[in-house]
Amino acid sequence: MKNVIRGLKQCVLFLLFSSLLLIPIENIGIAASDDEAQNLKKIVVSPDPEDQKDLEDFAAPVALPEGPTGYQKVVRIFEGVKTANPGVYWYQIDSLKWIAETSFGNIPANYVEDGNKYAPVKTAVRDRIQMADNPVYVPEKYFDQTEVQVPSNVVIPAPHIAKVETTEFQGKKSLITKLELDPTKTVVTLTSDTGKKDSDLYVQEYTKDYGKNPSGKIKYSTLYLTPFKYNMAK
Repeated sequence: MKNVIRGLKQCVLFLLFSSLLLIPIENIGIAASDDEAQNLKKIVVSPDPEDQKDLEDFAAPVALPEGPTGYQKVVRIFEGVKTANPGVYWYQIDSLKWIAETSFGNIPANYVEDGNKYAPVKTAVRDRIQMADNPVYVPEKYFDQTEVQVPSNVVIPAPHIAKVETTEFQGKKSLITKLELDPTKTVVTLTSDTGKKDSDLYVQEYTKDYGKNPSGKIKYSTLYLTPFKYNMAK
């Protein structure tokens, strides 16, 4: 009887061992791979749960950044385009010579006849224009990078100048020979030719008399516009 019981136990052990040998090894490997896939499915890019993305959402594998991660945010760029119309203001002194007023000081020039009036000789004048803090130069409209207009009630704080260029009036009202933008991107410095040389005369915005010199000759003042186009962004 003991021999029969011992034989039955050996038979059961043999059957259990045989069943283990019949399990395909490749199935074990697949199960392990599925577990790893579950562990790698989520990538945390910030503490916000909304920023957790499924691995399938990315076109390519994304490496985790070194060091602490921060929140991701969308940056909107606002940009407005406008044409500025600064100018060179000239006036005659008693000697009938002309003086141009600039932020760098007064620039003198001789006079030439212009019909029954006088004009300043063609002269290069350099001037500085503070734009970003001047409401005159603030664009009426701003657009974001998708070309959607920003509502008029949205305040654009501390915009800077992104680009400056001449307009189609270049060489007609004046000739801008140099444009400079300061490091703060809020000031434009321009050098321009205005006045008359030989038969060439840039078109004045106006010329008017404002008095006479001691000899009774009329003194004039005149303005030449120096237009340029600029992009202001934030």
